[in-house]
Amino acid sequence: MSSYESYLKKAQNSAKKQQKEYETQRNKQLQKTINALASAAATEQKALRQTHAQQSKATKQSYEGLFDRNAIQEAVSRKTVAERMANLGLTDSGLNRSQQTAISVTRSKADANTSLQQQSALDALASQLATALADSNRALEKDKAAAVTAAQSDIQSNLSQLLELAARQAGDHYETDVAAQTARKKAELEAQQAAKELETALKKAQIAAEQADRQAAKEAETELKKARINAQAKLDAAKTSADKGQELKYITTYLDLLAKERAYQSPNVNVPYQAVVKLLQQKIFGF
Repeated sequence: MSSYESYLKKAQNSAKKQQKEYETQRNKQLQKTINALASAAATEQKALRQTHAQQSKATKQSYEGLFDRNAIQEAVSRKTVAERMANLGLTDSGLNRSQQTAISVTRSKADANTSLQQQSALDALASQLATALADSNRALEKDKAAAVTAAQSDIQSNLSQLLELAARQAGDHYETDVAAQTARKKAELEAQQAAKELETALKKAQIAAEQADRQAAKEAETELKKARINAQAKLDAAKTSADKGQELKYITTYLDLLAKERAYQSPNVNVPYQAVVKLLQQKIFGF
């Protein structure tokens, strides 16, 4: 009979094989989940970038009007100064050139300020995009970590269940073997007891038979003795009547009974019955 440990080892090996197959399937499922999460995050981030591009384009377009306004303001200022300098006859004067330079500086400052505002707005949009992408990536990593944790928990739970089942199965097999062995031993003991009882019964029957034989032998011996005594009496009567034929008949009967009695009393002694009868006849009757 196999031991509990051997059954347990066999069941655990089977459980490990099943666990390996389960881990393979569960990891495949995990990878599908991670791929789906990554795909969803990529779609989300693509939408964020598209929105950012649209917002950036709109922002740039909104500031183009400001640049146009700066250009118009510059043109108006130059025309005003030119007309005033012409009226004063200072078109080719240093004052005119100084004022024209001042207008150019003012335009440059206005454009620089507009560019600064535009860049600030674009930077804000870029910052929003970066934050949104970072949030998306953090959410992705969090979801992936949760998926991995769930898979590991499932794998560990499945292993625990398989090992628990293996222990129960090993116990069941072992208990079945113990019960079978107990039943076999019980059957063997019962068979041995039955054999002993049969042997005892046979001995009793044999003894009873021997006792019955001895009883029968005693009864037969008694009958023989009675018959011999009867034959002896008749023999004596035949001698008295001098009836040789009748005497010979009773002598033969007597000798026959005597021979049988002796043979029964001593079954191992070979009694030459016919020879004895012939010898006695010759001695008694002379023939």
